[in-house]
Amino acid sequence: MKIIKSWCDFFMVLCMLFLTTACTKKTSVYIGQPLIDSILPGYADNGSDILLYGKNFNKIATENRITIRDVESPGTLITEDIIKVRIPPKTFDTNYLSAEVKIASHGREDLSVIYAPAYPRILSFSPEKIHIGEILTIKGLNFIPDPDKTIVYFMAAGGAGLRANITYIDTQTIKAIVPEKSISEYFMILVPRPNRSYKHILIDAPKKITIM
Repeated sequence: MKIIKSWCDFFMVLCMLFLTTACTKKTSVYIGQPLIDSILPGYADNGSDILLYGKNFNKIATENRITIRDVESPGTLITEDIIKVRIPPKTFDTNYLSAEVKIASHGREDLSVIYAPAYPRILSFSPEKIHIGEILTIKGLNFIPDPDKTIVYFMAAGGAGLRANITYIDTQTIKAIVPEKSISEYFMILVPRPNRSYKHILIDAPKKITIM
C-alpha cells in the first residue's frame, strides 16, 4: 500500500515492484543486500517499537543504518534476522500516514513502509464468491464516508478498472455493486484525503475476489 498523488505515480509504483538489485562482493566474500521481508506491527504509533524481519543484516548492529521518514533511528539486533527499532517522534501526523523504513548495510540498502493506525485499510469482504450485480460488503478501518469521492474499482479483462456504485459507506463499512464485466481479481479502493497534499490513498483487497 502507497500514498498516490496521481495515476502516473500509481503506475510508477507498479513498475518499481519489478526492479531488482544485484548483489555485490567485498574482499572476495559474498555479501547479500540487506532485505526487509516484513515489519511487525505493520501499523504503529510515534514512539513505539517495531520489528524488522529480513535477511543479510550486518551482525554488528551499529553497521545497520536505519532511517524512518529520513530520520535516523538506531536498531537493536535481536537475532541475525530481526532488528528492533523505535519510530521517531513526529513521524506520523495528519499529513503523513505512512513512512519509508530504510536499512543500509554492506554499501547497499532496502526499504519498506510502516503505517500509522489512522491509515485506511481493508480487513475483510463478503461474500468472497459473488455474481455481477450483487452487493459486496467491505469491512475495514478509517474509510472516509463520502460516496462521491471514495472510489471502489473492480478489474476487467485487459486490466481496465471498473468503478462500482457505492450504496452505503461509513468509516468501517462500504457496500458496492459489482459492475458488469468484472473478473476474478483484486479490487481496490481510492480513499480521499481532503485538504491534503495528495488526493487519495490507494488500498487493495487482502486477496482476490471470485466473480461467478
